[in-house]
Amino acid sequence: MNALAEQEDFLVLYPNQHANPIQCWNWFDGATQDGAGEAAIITGMVREIMHQYRVDAARIYVAGLSAGGGMTSVLVSCYPGVFAAAAIHSGVAYKAAYFANAELALRRVDASMPADIAGRRAYECAKGARLSMPVIVFHGAEDKRVVPGHAAQVIRQFAQTNDYADDGKDNDSVSAASAARRNVYPKGRRPYTVYSYGKGDRVLLQLFMIRGMGHAWSGGTPVLEGDHYYDPAGPDASQEIWTFFKRHRRAPQR
Repeated sequence: MNALAEQEDFLVLYPNQHANPIQCWNWFDGATQDGAGEAAIITGMVREIMHQYRVDAARIYVAGLSAGGGMTSVLVSCYPGVFAAAAIHSGVAYKAAYFANAELALRRVDASMPADIAGRRAYECAKGARLSMPVIVFHGAEDKRVVPGHAAQVIRQFAQTNDYADDGKDNDSVSAASAARRNVYPKGRRPYTVYSYGKGDRVLLQLFMIRGMGHAWSGGTPVLEGDHYYDPAGPDASQEIWTFFKRHRRAPQR
């Protein structure tokens, strides 16, 4: 992502987590899921960067892996006026779990809140903002840490949230019921399937399911010594995310 930022001339903020024994974001914390806690802290950091640098306020995006993906779901559910689009990699939907069942929910999708209910709760956290939220999702088909079924849950949840944001009603104006599907077999790399969901001609949600990949950033490189959460054989998630982000703009509400 750093190399891409240098090439494309955008800023990247990497918040650090120190309030968790394994330094994972507490996306399952009740206060955070309501837009307070760590969600408010991260959003505050984003706003501070916006004041310090010449940032296009219509093009603020957020991406996260694993627990960072769970936190990304919270951030864009509760603060759609700040973020123009999101990328959730190997993560979970909004309110997929709470503190006591988080570990179980990662391994069993049926332990999570139903996606349609979570979609409505996300719209409520945004205080009924009529703002669409484009989301791109990546997940390894062999992920044992966060089972692949969560990717479909993320799509269903944000389809429901966008359905409400479109006109304030649950009327399937945005739906995850059907999608354009494309199978890709790149030479020397992992095959994957791309599902695209939209409203009219606009692609609003997109899912990359990567065959043979576990719990890792697709196409990534190690950040720290001993880092195992990357898979260089997968499609280049960073490039795909940036391509998706560039198609979406937002005039932030404060």
